[in-house]
Amino acid sequence: MAKEKIKKVNGADSSKSDIWYKVIAIFIAVVLVFGALLAIIKPTGIADYVSMHTTTAIETENYKFNNAHLTYLVYYYYNQEYSTYSQYGYAQSAGFDTSKPLSQQMYWGSATQSWLDYFLEQAIANLSKCLVICEEAKANNVSLTEDEIKDIEAQVKDMKEYAKSQGVSVGQMYGSKGIKASDVQYVVELQALASKYAKQITDAFEYTDEDYEKYYGENKNTYLFADYYSYTVSATYDSKATDDEKKAANEEAKKAAEEIKAAVDGGKDFVEAVYEYEKKLEEKKKEEASKETTADTTASSSSSSTTEEKEKTEEEKKEELKDKVLTENGTYTKDDEFSEWLYAEKAPAVKETKLVESTDAYKVYQVVSLPERHEYNTVNFYAITLSADNYKATSTQTSEEVMKETAAAVQAKVDEFKNKSDKTGEAFVAIAKDFAEDKYVYGSDFMENIDKDTVDSQLGIKGFDDWAFAEGTKAGDIKVFEDEDKGIYAAFYIDGVGMPSWKVAVDADKRAADYDAYYEELAKKHTVTVNDKATAKID
Repeated sequence: MAKEKIKKVNGADSSKSDIWYKVIAIFIAVVLVFGALLAIIKPTGIADYVSMHTTTAIETENYKFNNAHLTYLVYYYYNQEYSTYSQYGYAQSAGFDTSKPLSQQMYWGSATQSWLDYFLEQAIANLSKCLVICEEAKANNVSLTEDEIKDIEAQVKDMKEYAKSQGVSVGQMYGSKGIKASDVQYVVELQALASKYAKQITDAFEYTDEDYEKYYGENKNTYLFADYYSYTVSATYDSKATDDEKKAANEEAKKAAEEIKAAVDGGKDFVEAVYEYEKKLEEKKKEEASKETTADTTASSSSSSTTEEKEKTEEEKKEELKDKVLTENGTYTKDDEFSEWLYAEKAPAVKETKLVESTDAYKVYQVVSLPERHEYNTVNFYAITLSADNYKATSTQTSEEVMKETAAAVQAKVDEFKNKSDKTGEAFVAIAKDFAEDKYVYGSDFMENIDKDTVDSQLGIKGFDDWAFAEGTKAGDIKVFEDEDKGIYAAFYIDGVGMPSWKVAVDADKRAADYDAYYEELAKKHTVTVNDKATAKID
């Protein structure tokens, strides 16, 4: 929630926050998120403490990670992945089974690869890259500031308290009692240093408008968006159907798809054409069901009267159908027949249709708008946020009441700020400093070049786009958003417009590509040694 999404004001470097624009994903997040650790690992064995801390797993000239550090990262990944799959009900099918050692939890049913193999490979790659960047940071006299180290220490302290509240040790959260909080802190500090220097590298790249246009031209389809309708007619047949019956079902489906296409080509609205087809289909199903039923009329009548629901109007049904068949801001997919047609150099016309055949399915498309890049300007802003998830109940108040009380206090400060003649973004987010640390009120760093949907999707602040990208919104404008159901409160200060949306995307991708090339040279300069015998002991 808010605590995880926006950095707190703490005097640290106020450069762009990676959460707000397309990130170069180099390392795991250096912020420790404890909510995902409720699915605590219960390992079947405890590795020897001395062995874990004296066995070097990965090293470079000036830095090294031992097996305790590597085990921590392996189980960090495990916790995150297991929590995500459990949330969506896929943990078991993915091969997770906390009753078994990680080496016996097989990766998606594989006969040879376990989840331990998978996470260990990730962890070794992650820490190897981390050491390469740390070596280069050292060579250029870059280190963490005192405030940055204190911030990590505070996070580790929170982690220890969280573990204690769950009745376990820090090591038990990460696969082995041999792991200590100091091991976690060491890894996080080096990752923080690597992330800091990697960001300095990418921020140092400078590009001209010609550079952006050239990169865009070389990767054009990546940055184009189109709207289109699509509807699939699938062949249906019994699992015991003969080849002739399957063939007949496919021919029937193809004919139906061709009829929808012909109707649209003849001028009928796409949604209307699909609606008429589905209506006929529904009537056909009812007719077949009516012939098969053996229930008497009285029983049938009685049953229908008790389950009667308000019938939706045709307009409501068509509106729901439109939401299903309309794709907005669709993107290019390589080797996809429709995509290659829509994004071709010689583009189809608006309203033109296409029928694409696949196994037992026939998909009808109609172009609504041709591919184009997003030319609108992004926005730059500062924010103050808080979330009910971060509030604890007291002896006299519920967590929601504490959050509401704090939100009201922040609102009063924001209202007071609005009347000032010397408003600035820095002064706006500094309001967060007026509140105690345990109130979880955060002032953001400068949020630059923010695209539409970013705030809505990442923080759940509905309505931000309608305001921030409205024609009348200007630099200096302030607005507060509240969502009592989600327990979110956020106040925003508009600093001005950013780069065009397409250019922001190109900028992020170009920096990522240039960073990768730069890193390859650094990897040649700083030798990483992986001790295979040591890493094989990770369990």
